[in-house]
Amino acid sequence: MPTDSVAWKKEFEIFNVLNSINKPVNRARYRIELNSDKKSNLKVKSFLTNDDLSVKYLRVYYQHSPAQIKKIEASYEESNVLYHSAKILSLQFEQIRDTPVLTSFSIRGGQKMFLDDTVQYNISGRLTLGHK
Repeated sequence: MPTDSVAWKKEFEIFNVLNSINKPVNRARYRIELNSDKKSNLKVKSFLTNDDLSVKYLRVYYQHSPAQIKKIEASYEESNVLYHSAKILSLQFEQIRDTPVLTSFSIRGGQKMFLDDTVQYNISGRLTLGHK
């Protein structure tokens, strides 16, 4: 388990790829949709693209307003002549004293190497708040 902010930053580095949707060159390449989640009482703000971008979609699930975020989910893909990789990244939040706090995360995906087998993986973690 990471013990300081530097270690936590490294632990969640994979999620930095999601910032690519905010790049000025990419902003116009995503369409935004607002919907209700069919599986819950949450609202969903989706950023979707049909272009050849690494982040295929990003969905923000929230209750009542975006300030009450419950989950962020995104699809990320990379390809080159040697491999193809696809991941579903997810961050889960709970409201603690009116503040969204990260409580769990997951990374599910697979990688296909040229002339090799496909590797599937599922990484998940749960964060608990401790008191000093």
